[in-house]
Amino acid sequence: MSDSRNIRNIYIYRILGIGVSFASIFVVLPYLASEPERYAIYALSVSICIFLTYGDLGFCAAAQKYCAEEVGRGCLQKELEYAGFLVAVLVAIGVIFSGLMLAAANSPQVLLPQLNQRHLDFASTMFFMVGVFMPIQVVLQRFVMLILSSRLKEYYAIRIDLVANALKIFLAPMFVSSSGYLLEYFFLVSCLISILSCLLSFLVIRFYCNFPIESVLVHIRFSRSAYARMKNLAFSSLTSTFLFILYYEFDLILASRFFSLADVAAYAIAFSLMGFLRNISSVIYSPMMSYINRLYGKGEVETVKRSFRFILEATTPLFMVVTVVLYAGMEIFIFQWMGQEMPLTLGLVRVLLIGGFFVGLANTGPLLATTFERNRIRLLFGLFPFSAY
Repeated sequence: MSDSRNIRNIYIYRILGIGVSFASIFVVLPYLASEPERYAIYALSVSICIFLTYGDLGFCAAAQKYCAEEVGRGCLQKELEYAGFLVAVLVAIGVIFSGLMLAAANSPQVLLPQLNQRHLDFASTMFFMVGVFMPIQVVLQRFVMLILSSRLKEYYAIRIDLVANALKIFLAPMFVSSSGYLLEYFFLVSCLISILSCLLSFLVIRFYCNFPIESVLVHIRFSRSAYARMKNLAFSSLTSTFLFILYYEFDLILASRFFSLADVAAYAIAFSLMGFLRNISSVIYSPMMSYINRLYGKGEVETVKRSFRFILEATTPLFMVVTVVLYAGMEIFIFQWMGQEMPLTLGLVRVLLIGGFFVGLANTGPLLATTFERNRIRLLFGLFPFSAY
């Protein structure tokens, strides 16, 4: 199958994924937020996973670039080395994260000082499940997307995720009980469904893409040569990612230290919506970046430059228009969505939307710097939003 057809399939299924994600926010979130204090604990538990999701020390972004280049060159052995090294890093970080979350499960007040006795058991259960299941889910998801996106075949995994996410939406009403919404059970089932979807993607990788997954097991180690190849780009990505987390993700964790659980819930609803909008931007950029890195691996530098020029010219005005439209209609949307006026959530969303006006430029710059390994430029793009923060 040609690259252009693969890219088209990726965009088709990612757009369908946006529809399912929107349905998830519109249908599932009102159930989750029906008890604001419990939802605040749930949202904090999920937000803590950013340290797992983004805590790969920058090696995930580096591995994505270099694996795509090796696929372009047709060098499987180097790809296996990079993939094995990344899995070793992710597993090590997952073990550390799991230990910290299990410790927090024994003393939830460490993360939630204002926690009352009524919600103590719920917080402990959430922290325990995050510590046990999320490391497994993240390692599997990162590996699946690394292998498939390097081949422009990620639409296979997206198809499976579409079914998995639709199943989560279908199951959401079933966790309503006379004592309230069973958030912890919904979270557990969601994690298990996501892990199962990853295992199904493994079968696709092995039998449809003919990728030797068993060979990766042999290469799971801290390779000195892989580290030497990836370290500069990885640590540049790490710094940018750290600044990204502070700008986009850290607010909820800070809010849990200083505000009531009801206010944290209002924050969480706002950031859920913004997370959905950020997912839309990843739909635009992700398929093109895998394709561009493969071109760069083949030495087609001029084609890469023209591709980045097109991305910049297309996405900058697009995000400007989307920001203005969403800002104007957000009050009506939130009322229709949640069934009540939520002035704090509305104010937060509008402030965050203002920060997205130039996101087309802000997103393209770091991607270009990553492809051409201009690490200082990538760092500067991370510093700009952090300075505003």
